[in-house]
Amino acid sequence: MQAFQVLYQAVGLTATMPLFMHFYKTRPTTSKGWVSFLGANKSLFTLYLASYKGFKTGFFKVAIPGRGRKYIFDEEGRPKFPLYWTTFPPPTVPWAPTERTDLAVLKTMPDKIPPRPLIQCLRSPDLPRAVYG
Repeated sequence: MQAFQVLYQAVGLTATMPLFMHFYKTRPTTSKGWVSFLGANKSLFTLYLASYKGFKTGFFKVAIPGRGRKYIFDEEGRPKFPLYWTTFPPPTVPWAPTERTDLAVLKTMPDKIPPRPLIQCLRSPDLPRAVYG
């Protein structure tokens, strides 16, 4: 997900859920409590790791402090997005014209970009130059 965001920033686009979900689909594991992202349509990135053995030790639980609630919940206390995974998610908003244009740009990108060096470009003061360099 972070590589996707970096690529968007470097190209000058705004990342949106419909565009992300064009390239990925989810595979919930109800018995285990986690979700995997699988490639769908074009494969933008290679796998970040060769082996996911022991992955649980690299993840953490996120707590929302009082002042951060405005980013997660609306004024009535309803979640702005689901805080859970479901087999039947609500339909996404129809694609905006800018998203269709952004998708056309992303389709011109090469396949299987290695995500690790892309994410390391975040340290650069000139992100687009670092990514394209």
